[in-house]
Amino acid sequence: MYYFFLILSVVFIVISQLLLKSSVEKVNFKDGIMPFLKSLLKIKILISIVLILFVPFLYIIALKKINLSTAYIFTGLNYPLIIIGAKIFLKEKINQYQIIGIILIFFGFLIFYR
Repeated sequence: MYYFFLILSVVFIVISQLLLKSSVEKVNFKDGIMPFLKSLLKIKILISIVLILFVPFLYIIALKKINLSTAYIFTGLNYPLIIIGAKIFLKEKINQYQIIGIILIFFGFLIFYR
């Protein structure tokens, strides 16, 4: 059950970052503070903020029964999952160094849990 909260915290971070990136082009930085604040009320940005606010609570629940050294390894999965999500949903290009990094992180994760 506690691993569920840990995995959910990783998923929320990944979804939040992808939503933010997909909607950041619509944020108005040029015309002052009020248009900027209004542009932050877009649904994707609001969902992203709500998700990211839940992450610490999920992580705290997970840490109640999972060792910090174990839980922290899971947070390392944020990086490759965000890169893969950006490729799939945002059509971003992945370079060879990112691919190598993703492979190394996943191998490190697998080695840790063997």
